[in-house]
Amino acid sequence: MALDLDGLFRLPEDDDAPFRSLDGAMAPQLSRVGVQEATAFPEVSLWKPPGPVAHAFFLSDADVIGIRGPVGSGKTTAHLRSRIRRAKMMPRSGLDGIRRYKVTIVRETYRQLWATTVPSWWEVMPKGLGKWAGGRGDPVTHSIQFEDAHGPIHFIAEFMAFGTSAAEIDANARGLQTTDLAMEEADTNPVAGFTKGLTRIDRYPPKDHLRHLPLALQSYGQISCSYNSPDEDNWTVRVLEGENLNDEAKQVRAALSDEGVRISFFRQPGYDEPGCENLANLGPKYYPRAIAGMRAEGRGNDVERLIYNRIGFVRAGDPVFRTQYKRNVHVSATPLAAIPGIPLRIGLDQGYFGAAVIGQFIRPFQWRILGELSFKEGSFAPQFGAALKELLATRWPGHAIYKPAFCDMAGTAQESLEDVTWMNQVADASGLEIEPQRLGGNRIEPRLAVWRAAMEWNQFGVPGLIIDPGCKLLIRGLENDYVWDAEADKSENRGRKPKKRGIRAADAIDAGGYMMLGESLPDGRPLTAELTEQGRALAEAGQGRLDRDPDPQASYDFNPLEGF
Repeated sequence: MALDLDGLFRLPEDDDAPFRSLDGAMAPQLSRVGVQEATAFPEVSLWKPPGPVAHAFFLSDADVIGIRGPVGSGKTTAHLRSRIRRAKMMPRSGLDGIRRYKVTIVRETYRQLWATTVPSWWEVMPKGLGKWAGGRGDPVTHSIQFEDAHGPIHFIAEFMAFGTSAAEIDANARGLQTTDLAMEEADTNPVAGFTKGLTRIDRYPPKDHLRHLPLALQSYGQISCSYNSPDEDNWTVRVLEGENLNDEAKQVRAALSDEGVRISFFRQPGYDEPGCENLANLGPKYYPRAIAGMRAEGRGNDVERLIYNRIGFVRAGDPVFRTQYKRNVHVSATPLAAIPGIPLRIGLDQGYFGAAVIGQFIRPFQWRILGELSFKEGSFAPQFGAALKELLATRWPGHAIYKPAFCDMAGTAQESLEDVTWMNQVADASGLEIEPQRLGGNRIEPRLAVWRAAMEWNQFGVPGLIIDPGCKLLIRGLENDYVWDAEADKSENRGRKPKKRGIRAADAIDAGGYMMLGESLPDGRPLTAELTEQGRALAEAGQGRLDRDPDPQASYDFNPLEGF
């Protein structure tokens, strides 16, 4: 009787222990509901590719190859079957004439391996064929010996969990000797798995078996990657696809280029594009049903990524400002220039990562956010202050700055017995006058209230918030990353807090909140509360204007709809 692998998947998501204990010898007895297992050794010459893009990926022998496609596009099958083709084309040993090939298929965790990768392998390769071994926290291997028209082949597929941190990956990859490294769901693996893998491929079989060949033919190793559309910041987009390059990706790609390593990337068409692959094997309602289900769950961003195959955001919860934030309203289509005569406002959030938001306040009510500052790898207070000074001098030279800049009250905490705080170190390095934002204390609710008020305010088509498109971290947070830490209480919203740990965008949103609290009422309410009350009173009285002299800044000498 087969063992039910599905029973293990009801464990908490972070419980990897039962999967680490699975023995490779148990694989032929394991079953997975919904998996149609292969029953005969696959003949790659008889395989019908799902489409031309997947076929080109299947045939590529570049040093590094990657394929990105929507769910159901056949990319996983093409990926795993291509390893059989690679084994058949492996050069023969000069010692005994046998082709020896080994592919190491890696994921972050053993849960991922057994939940999806090993069952996908069973759909390609009969699990009862050959010998399974290993497990209990170690790699699991499937060894097969077969013969084709050109002679015998010794084929090994090794399944390995590399881990989640650079230290884990380094420890697990050390000593690995393989021909090819296959990264399934490559975007879920850290980039360290890729860079370490580059040093471990082409190490099997031992070089003595290939010394009879010309030097160019002695290197046969390859790293292959398949994945769905990931987050725009994912390493696969930068390293494999060459888009949105940061310094780390530039170094990796430059090192590969210097060594003559060829990268070939293949993008399958999304569901809404001509040439969408594997449709014949899915049925006409596969994608419409998937779209309907994702949207019903509030996962519209996943429709873009997983169905239409567009790079986007990976969402980890329900966005805090989901109902208030509208990208087409609150993000300018073009860069925003600072308005002359109106001082720059600055908000700061303290910490090793920290953030600064720079904006302007236009009466009667509009926040224009012009720029942001953050460090992806973190920074110390003097470094942060120096960078802020440089940003202000470079982007807005000579522009007046509103005093004071406001920071998190935690920024006044002393770091030692001396009078050293994050706030005064940043102030010294930047030359700014900085004070803690005391309105609302250190409670999160007032900061959320001022953001909501700015997003909801709209007077005759003029939005209360408009953000420069270069504020990538802030926009990403409002749109996707700044999410509730727990499910909403359906009866009341008490106790609901945003998720902040590990969310860099939360620092930028907090910084913006400290800045905006500078234009709030003394009782902590957003300034828009008074404006709304005044407008209601005037409307009831039938008056067409405020019964006080207008603020001189209320008459616009610029286009308030700039960028809208």
